[in-house]
Amino acid sequence: MEDRELVRLILDFAQEMNNLQLCYAVLLRRKGADSTDVFRRYREEADRIYTRCLTRRKRSCYYGISYPPFFCGITEAAEFTVEHTEKRAVVTVHTDVGSLDFQFNLALRKGEWRIDSFKQRYRIEDGCSPYQWQYGNF
Repeated sequence: MEDRELVRLILDFAQEMNNLQLCYAVLLRRKGADSTDVFRRYREEADRIYTRCLTRRKRSCYYGISYPPFFCGITEAAEFTVEHTEKRAVVTVHTDVGSLDFQFNLALRKGEWRIDSFKQRYRIEDGCSPYQWQYGNF
């Protein structure tokens, strides 16, 4: 798989999660919204995205409904670097939004690349990052 296909997997995943979070943030803010029902439906839709894009392992946490969406900085305008071996890849995303960088770990499973985990870190204005990578949850 070429680097651009790995980047496309990350972009597609981020866009789907962002769209999902935006949709459900609006529903959650509606007057009289049943938050239990909104979160249940959100989790069901997130499960479908996770099944399609992530490796199959037990997930302990779902990124909640966030506004702005959690992955909003992951767009075509972000800077991507890709390092990979035959069955593993790391895609690092330097965003312009919120001074937040991401590092996605991918694994080749049954002929398909899937996201296995991700890390995040904040950087300061001058572009350097004194912060360590911290694992995100999904």
